[in-house]
Amino acid sequence: MNEQEVLHNFAVAQNRGSAFARFLRLIRFSHTIFALPFALAALVVAANGGPSLRILLLALACMVTARTAAMLFNRFVDWEIDQRNPRTATRHLPSC
Repeated sequence: MNEQEVLHNFAVAQNRGSAFARFLRLIRFSHTIFALPFALAALVVAANGGPSLRILLLALACMVTARTAAMLFNRFVDWEIDQRNPRTATRHLPSC
């Protein structure tokens, strides 16, 4: 199997699933989940111990929302560049 076939098969696999599942892959939601422990650790340090439940929930919501917005913005801004790169040419956008 050559590199082009591998890239094509990967692209086909990435575009499967519901619209919501494709959206989560588009914004790399798994990376957001990976980053949460680091954000929560910083929150504990900043709060000199355990923050209140309200602050914890607000920080979680802000982190997920900010990262989602940033990744979505990056996908839209880099769309033309991604189309010229063989590795990223098959990335989809929900509006396309």
